[in-house]
Amino acid sequence: MSGPFATLDPVLDIPTTITVNGSQGDRFLSSLGGYRNPVPRALRHLASGDQRSIQVDPQDAELVASFVEELLASGWVDVEQPLLFSPRVGDEVLVLSDSLAEVSHTAKHAPVSWRLVEKGTRGKLIGWRDVENEPPRAVLDLAGVERRLVVFIGETKVTRARRHRY
Repeated sequence: MSGPFATLDPVLDIPTTITVNGSQGDRFLSSLGGYRNPVPRALRHLASGDQRSIQVDPQDAELVASFVEELLASGWVDVEQPLLFSPRVGDEVLVLSDSLAEVSHTAKHAPVSWRLVEKGTRGKLIGWRDVENEPPRAVLDLAGVERRLVVFIGETKVTRARRHRY
């Protein structure tokens, strides 16, 4: 690339928020005090401070996710989901707890319906729904259901999942 635009940085990349997941996250972070190998800087920051979340670039988020996955697989500490990663549109997501989710309907005047979405359900984040005086909801295309199913679920009940084909 040449000319006046040759020195411009790449297009703005949206940061990922990494949040400590309650007592599981606290146990995991405190266990890092005894870990003798290098720890990603975002985790060092969370472990040494009072902050419950940190924003990082997507590459750092991937580094942290891989590090955490490897430690959990090795049995370093017995927790299920110590950190939550904010998903972006197009990401595969994981539902963190059983949730009653509103089902998207295609007919204009169709009644509102709800469905139980079980903890551990995977899907794809296809957007965000903001309704005045309500917390934002993730719009998910659920995986592993009999037909395409799009639901609206609270943003705090989903986290970005590691890549997994469905």
